[in-house]
Amino acid sequence: MALRSRFLIGGFVGLLGLKKQQEAPSYVLIGGGTASYYAALTIRAYDPNSKVLMISADNEAPYNRPPLSKELWLHGTKNVDKNLEYIGVTGKKRDIKYESDGFYLSPTDLNKFEHGGVSLLRNTHVTQIDPVNKEVTLDTGKKVKYEKLLIATGGKPKIPYPFYSPHLRNKVMTYNNASDFQKLYRIAHESSAILIYGNSATAAELAFSVQTKFGKDKLKIIHVFPEQYPMQESLPPNVGEFVRNAISEKGVIIESRTQPTFVNQLPNGQVEVELEKDGEKHKLKKLAYASIL
Repeated sequence: MALRSRFLIGGFVGLLGLKKQQEAPSYVLIGGGTASYYAALTIRAYDPNSKVLMISADNEAPYNRPPLSKELWLHGTKNVDKNLEYIGVTGKKRDIKYESDGFYLSPTDLNKFEHGGVSLLRNTHVTQIDPVNKEVTLDTGKKVKYEKLLIATGGKPKIPYPFYSPHLRNKVMTYNNASDFQKLYRIAHESSAILIYGNSATAAELAFSVQTKFGKDKLKIIHVFPEQYPMQESLPPNVGEFVRNAISEKGVIIESRTQPTFVNQLPNGQVEVELEKDGEKHKLKKLAYASIL
């Protein structure tokens, strides 16, 4: 995966027009995910003296996302919701970050090092890009000059109908990053029932993992999707049914060929969801939360 990512980014670097002999280069990478991280490594490989600034809206340094729906739930260490650590297949403790915090220079120190480095600006959004003057504007109002710019912000899940409603904002969440894991971990620890809507690999993994971690007699996970079996767009029927059985055996309630038609927050703070399957409707009550994947 890493070699493939580097190859893809390497092709992008060619598009950026990097030059080995470029004097005092300045690269700004918008985004703090995997693409931005490997772009920084590739830039430094092509130009060892380059100065690279990553601007990330995330609170964490670039990290590996697959453990958010698997390892952190199934093999998380004590206080995993704070340290984001888990026990790997070798039995050793690991965290999700690609590099330790010491790998990144402070943005104020980036120009102090003769041979450059990689700097990370966290919890920051770029609000404007000026390609003529080659500068970006941050949400703090500060402007940052650049010579080369990469936009690698990735995508964000959307909240579909009927979950998108202002009065449901504190009862509906998407799942995309480390802070989402920390939020859902706390919710699962305190709740009796959670609905997961969606048929992506992340949805299936999360239903299995959360039920395994908090299920048994405490938590009920309801996995709802409109297709016949989990991950139908990417799996053949026999594999999809195997995944379905594996999830069900953990205690997950699967509502396949089902669409949510109405969502409401009850006076007691719980959530009520109306589902439709084969033309018939029924309601799920006493849900603590709904997660969209």
